[in-house]
Amino acid sequence: MNFVKRLLSLLLVLLLVVGMIPFSARAATLDNGLEYEVFDTYVAITDYNGYAEKLTIPARIEGLPVTVIGEYAFSLCHNLREVILPEGVLRLEGEAFSWCENLTTVTLPETLSVIGTSAFAYCENLTNINLPSNLTFINDYTFTGCTSLLAVTIPDSVTYIGSCAFFECDNLITITLPASVIEIGEGAFKHCNSLLDILVDPENPVYSSRDGALFNKDQTTLILCPGGLLGRFTVPASVVDLEDAFDGCYSLTHIDVDKNNPYYAAHDGILYSRDLTRLIRCPMGRRGSVIIPDFVTDLESGSFYECCFLTSVTIPDTVDYLSGWLFSNCTGLTRVDIPDSVTYIGYDTFYNCSSLVDITIPDSVTFIEASAFVLCSSLTSITIPEGVTDIYESTFSNCTSLQNVDLHDGIRSIGDDAFMECTSLTSITIPSGVTQMGSAVFLHSGIETIRFEGHAPQFDENTFLYTDATAYYPAGDATWQEVVHRSYGGYITWVPYNPNNPFTDVPVGSFYEAPVLWAVENGITSGATETTFNPNGSCLRAQVVTFLHRAEGSPAPISPVNPFTDVKKTDFFYTPVLWAVHEGITNGVSQTSFGSFTNCNRAAVVTFLWRAVGSPEPRTNRNPFTDVKKTDFFYKPVLWAVENGITAGLTATEFGPGTNCNRAQVVTFLYRACN
Repeated sequence: MNFVKRLLSLLLVLLLVVGMIPFSARAATLDNGLEYEVFDTYVAITDYNGYAEKLTIPARIEGLPVTVIGEYAFSLCHNLREVILPEGVLRLEGEAFSWCENLTTVTLPETLSVIGTSAFAYCENLTNINLPSNLTFINDYTFTGCTSLLAVTIPDSVTYIGSCAFFECDNLITITLPASVIEIGEGAFKHCNSLLDILVDPENPVYSSRDGALFNKDQTTLILCPGGLLGRFTVPASVVDLEDAFDGCYSLTHIDVDKNNPYYAAHDGILYSRDLTRLIRCPMGRRGSVIIPDFVTDLESGSFYECCFLTSVTIPDTVDYLSGWLFSNCTGLTRVDIPDSVTYIGYDTFYNCSSLVDITIPDSVTFIEASAFVLCSSLTSITIPEGVTDIYESTFSNCTSLQNVDLHDGIRSIGDDAFMECTSLTSITIPSGVTQMGSAVFLHSGIETIRFEGHAPQFDENTFLYTDATAYYPAGDATWQEVVHRSYGGYITWVPYNPNNPFTDVPVGSFYEAPVLWAVENGITSGATETTFNPNGSCLRAQVVTFLHRAEGSPAPISPVNPFTDVKKTDFFYTPVLWAVHEGITNGVSQTSFGSFTNCNRAAVVTFLWRAVGSPEPRTNRNPFTDVKKTDFFYKPVLWAVENGITAGLTATEFGPGTNCNRAQVVTFLYRACN
């Protein structure tokens, strides 16, 4: 009985819980591809899977009124060219028609009171639209990227125009604001490159217009200069605040200021503070070069923002600080002269300066803020000044042409994404001072070789995210013992190296490591580059006798007679060849040819060495090699070389006399012979 009571109680609770769970609306689809949901009193259009070019939305479905066009309902419907919404629709949700790039006409009902964020964003062919009289808000990004939109009448019911509402509406010429609009969001008309007039109803209590520009009511704040304005604009005497008034004015070449303005002044078409010490805005249409006068001590943040036509800027030594966004998006800028007075480079200072090939950061700079050089896609090399101690996040991200980065020992940390997408950067040296490395430092870069010069830094668990590289670390340094067993999000091959060995291609413990270092130290040969020896590179007859000659102290030849047509006085091997021939170490390949540029094989190298030490008799006649005969000129040299540990055979029974010697093998033979 108690069991039955408990069961009934559980069922009752379950029924109560189920009763509290709301059931979703019923979904269905019309034959034309319209998907909808049915609620108690209305229908909402939720999606469209048809291919019609002209579409009329029905006023009622299943006897209920259609009142809502849902979020993303028609987004990316590429076939749509014309849409008619019926009377009774109250809400058009966010992105309802976004990215319908072929949509040219939309008929909106007078009942519509809400248009959501980005509702018509990037409808590139939308030419005009009727905004209903019940509309109170034009939301953020509503018409962003509607590049064909020619005219918009804003009804006097609208009180708010959202941020970036008409951003990048390139063909919009005139905007008329009714008296009802009391708030305009940031960037509402930014990058409207054809906009010539912003007209405001005189009864508007918040805004006013003058010379086509938008002001606050008493014209103390210049809110927006129209982007299509050509040539010059004069800032009135009443203006005390400019906000971002000139952003997007790509055709404006000169900014003038009324001489009675107490806050601002102009010089050479550029906007300054009244006392000319602070440069506030260079007009975006300015072309060529700008030499900033030496009465300027401060460059306001973003004062050259998107000055795409500038090619060079010279900064005077009166300036000590490059503020954030200073040259951001100056895509035509090829040169910036930074004086030794500058100590600070701010956030995004050179963001997307995509034509900047080279820049010299003076030694006076002690701080480079995050993202300072992001998207400088033509920048090929960079040297970090001695005073800079930290490479912050994304500093050189997307510098796709960057091939060389010179970091000094004073660098302590390298931040997240510092060299992300640097696809031309194949190698880098991490100096001994670096103690910390952030996440995804080399993500999607071209990095193949990383050389660490000091103790193991503190790595993020994803420092090498998606990085496939060989990392060289100092052999014998105990701080690396645990590090080399992990890959930190990437595909890292850890290779120890001798810190006294500058060559990344001469591994620790390789048979030729000691010979290469000995040969370089004694001036017998040098590396192929500062960081590579090229051990597998071929070795020519001219090079082998030169190595021998240097190992002997570079003696002068006794006879100046030179019978060889392929040995010139200007050749580096001229003296070594004459010396080698006179000493009987070698002859030419013919009476008139030395064969200077012929690869040297194993038989020839051991013969040169054997003759150089006086052609000693082997201590034994034991010969294990089937490819070395008593009649061969290299018979005794081979036996001597093997019994003295200079070389062994390729196998137990083959010496490989005709096999060419590479650079690593030649210096190894020479090292063993000399020692």
